[in-house]
Amino acid sequence: MALSLLVEDLRGGAVRALIAQDPATIGKTGVGQAVAALEGKSVERDIETDLVALTKADMEANSKYFYKQRC
Repeated sequence: MALSLLVEDLRGGAVRALIAQDPATIGKTGVGQAVAALEGKSVERDIETDLVALTKADMEANSKYFYKQRC
């Protein structure tokens, strides 16, 4: 299911919460790891990311956790 549909379901009350990750940090970390690998530097095997519970009450304040459909 597309994320935008899940967000609309949360907004409309069809679901009570969504669990999200931070897409900007995931992308930044991935690029940093790729650059390190290309430069022959050490890379981390496992990288954890924060999980955030989003509810209708706080979804707008936490909208940075929504994946953008377009840049």
